[in-house]
Amino acid sequence: MNYGIDKVVVPQKLFGLYPFDWIDTLHPYAAAIKGPMTIPTSRHTQIDETQLAQAPLDALAYHPVLGPDIIVARERHDLYIFGHFEYEADTLQNEYTRDVGKGQTIDLPYNYFPENDTTRRPVNYWQQSGKQLFANWLSLIPVHENTL
Repeated sequence: MNYGIDKVVVPQKLFGLYPFDWIDTLHPYAAAIKGPMTIPTSRHTQIDETQLAQAPLDALAYHPVLGPDIIVARERHDLYIFGHFEYEADTLQNEYTRDVGKGQTIDLPYNYFPENDTTRRPVNYWQQSGKQLFANWLSLIPVHENTL
């Protein structure tokens, strides 16, 4: 990320489906997205929230353990998303299987497998929020006529 904000390495991988609450439910990026958004997460870092507070940025979505996930620049259309709305239903499962196959000690992805049963197929219920967020972002980009 720009703005001189450091990544902070966490002791355990942040891995699973986490509910993020909107900080500003009236922000245009939150339009038509109801309640907390479940966002797939797979990372070993967080951002330094003290540095974030000093930057010309606003956190729009927040989880009490993972911190902010959606951040917007106040003066531009920059949008930063740390989660993975683009993940397919089996992406975290494939990542979990890969890591276990490498002999890594890893917890099951949080809130991912129905009843934590790895034989049950996860359901992709996050993609609609991601599509709406992207549509909201696109709708705010000014349209410029071709001047050539």
